[in-house]
Amino acid sequence: MPPRALRGSADRLGEVLPALLFHDAVYDPTRADNEVYDDFERQIREEYAAVPESPFRAGRRAVLESFLTRSAIYRTPELRSRRESLARANLSRAIRGLT
Repeated sequence: MPPRALRGSADRLGEVLPALLFHDAVYDPTRADNEVYDDFERQIREEYAAVPESPFRAGRRAVLESFLTRSAIYRTPELRSRRESLARANLSRAIRGLT
């Protein structure tokens, strides 16, 4: 989604825009073979490598479940309509992997 399309949707576009631009620099969101979320989860585990497996899984599961309890993950209508269902599917899959 071009940044100008978000101009009327984001309350603080100056803070949102760098995140959007950097995010797109990491992967191509139009490709069907992205493993970006799985890679992200692996990176989270690496970041918390000092935490033993059982407490890590319980804590990570709690964080991910907290996202699913939100009425919306994305705050802008455009992103919500385009990405919400995939985000929820990724979160659910990651939670299943932690149980």
